[in-house]
Amino acid sequence: MVYIYTGPKWLGNMLIETNEANKVFSVRFCNTQNLPKISSSHDIHAIIKQFDEYFQGTRMKFSFPYTLQGTPFQKKVWEALRDILHPLSYSRLAQHIGKPRAIRAVASAVASNPLILVIPCHRVVRKDNRIGTYAIKTLEYKRGKTIKKKLLQHEEHSIQRKAA
Repeated sequence: MVYIYTGPKWLGNMLIETNEANKVFSVRFCNTQNLPKISSSHDIHAIIKQFDEYFQGTRMKFSFPYTLQGTPFQKKVWEALRDILHPLSYSRLAQHIGKPRAIRAVASAVASNPLILVIPCHRVVRKDNRIGTYAIKTLEYKRGKTIKKKLLQHEEHSIQRKAA
């Protein structure tokens, strides 16, 4: 099944795809000019609710069922990203998964993330703390950097609000 989630204006639309078991296998940005035929189902409401909670600042991690499709190495990187709540560098992520010399392979796996936001690849930054790229396969370069920066600002604001 295919669904469209309309996020905040600065984010735009995301395409959410689920399999027969209603597990999410793809979340990506989409162009509103080329939208596919959309399915509607009550099963999507729990998923949409979690995205709404994320953008309202009350959720940092997603708990709906999903499945990862990738190589064993990619899955290892993506699973490690699930538990990252604050920005970290590609080299720190490589160390975290026990492959400190595989920085480029880690960066490639991060760039291939099939579950935008669910697997928070936007929290991976360059070693010098610059933003770097984001969703390069579905967004043009400048827009990807802008969205990544806004997502990180949104999360920082949400964390500060919870601490207050």
